[in-house]
Amino acid sequence: MPINLKKYLKELKHLRYNWKNEIPPVDVNGSSMPNNYKVRKNWFQAVLFNIEYGIQHKALNKEIKSEYKKYENYLKRTYFHYRDTKLSEIKRADEILDKSIKNIEDSLKRID
Repeated sequence: MPINLKKYLKELKHLRYNWKNEIPPVDVNGSSMPNNYKVRKNWFQAVLFNIEYGIQHKALNKEIKSEYKKYENYLKRTYFHYRDTKLSEIKRADEILDKSIKNIEDSLKRID
C-alpha cells in the first residue's frame, strides 16, 4: 500500500513542533504532566519509527537514509536507552526531522 504523504508529513511535523526541546529539571515519563518533552525515550522511538517508515516506503531520499542510519547506530553504540538524554541528541533528531519534512514537502510540490 502506498504511503499517504500528507498524513505522513503531518506526523513528522507533530513530532518536530508539538514537543518541547528543553530538558526539564525533573524526570519525565508517560504519567508526568506535561509529558510532551523530546527528552523522553518514547519521543525518540517515535522519531526513529517514522523515519524508518518513510525510508521503507521510499518516501525519503538516500541522504536522509544515510543520516538516519548513522544516528541510529550512534544511539545504539552509546547505550542511549540506559542513560540521560543530551540536548545535542534532541537537536540532531530535529535536524533529521527538518530534512525529512522538507523532502516530503518537495515531493508533494512535484505531485501537485
